[in-house]
Amino acid sequence: MNKNTFLIPMVAIGLAAGACGEGNNTNNGGKIGGIDVDDAIAAAEKRREADPDAAGGNECLLVFQEKYDELLTKDLVLALTGFDESKMDVKYTKIMKPEHHSVNYTFDNQRIRERGGYTMPFKDNVQLGSIKAMSLKQFNDSYRAVTAEEDAVVDDVLEDLHDGKVTDPDAQEALGNLKKQGVDKETAKQATGTLRGAFKKIAEGYRRVEGLGDAAVWNVETRELVVLENGVKFDLQVDTKDTDDDNKAMAIELARRLLDACN
Repeated sequence: MNKNTFLIPMVAIGLAAGACGEGNNTNNGGKIGGIDVDDAIAAAEKRREADPDAAGGNECLLVFQEKYDELLTKDLVLALTGFDESKMDVKYTKIMKPEHHSVNYTFDNQRIRERGGYTMPFKDNVQLGSIKAMSLKQFNDSYRAVTAEEDAVVDDVLEDLHDGKVTDPDAQEALGNLKKQGVDKETAKQATGTLRGAFKKIAEGYRRVEGLGDAAVWNVETRELVVLENGVKFDLQVDTKDTDDDNKAMAIELARRLLDACN
């Protein structure tokens, strides 16, 4: 069991097959709608037999780790959203390794949202981030619902962390920084407890998306789509519509176009 699991979502692999009735699309030389059926079936079978621990197969996607804005381009965002370019702001974030980078397009359209009994304008947002080599097994382990047993383990790990029983250097450094800032143990516990609750809520928001890449999930809390294709995953955050279904639909269409760029 992975004691460090906070991200949670379980994803399924979907394969849709359709039959064409009389008078509809015709099977022309083994093709339906321009798709070679035999090749598609062979590719699907090969994918099913692929090593679930394999990662990094989609080298094309990995190339864009250094140029996110050349995969999710300004023109593509404008075409899909239909928004006015004069209201657009672009931010390219480069923190830590390229797999943590992102490009974010925001639009000051003055859309109104209600929060805590108040209404306020906020910016529409389309973001691509976290292009990273990842196996199907790792994806399935990361993006799934946490079990009650794992939930209890997280509590134990956090308790050990604050009691100084966790030897991980990053964790020790983080606690050391809190102490330098004058944050006592109880305050630190409250802070991590709040973060833990937020992570848990996000984890409960993941929903499977069928027929997209090798695996995909949509999060209803963060409006984020996570897609895995041939051992490489990426995250898309889309918040441009008033309903979750509309944001999800746009994110899926955008993901298909990004995947097409590497086919």
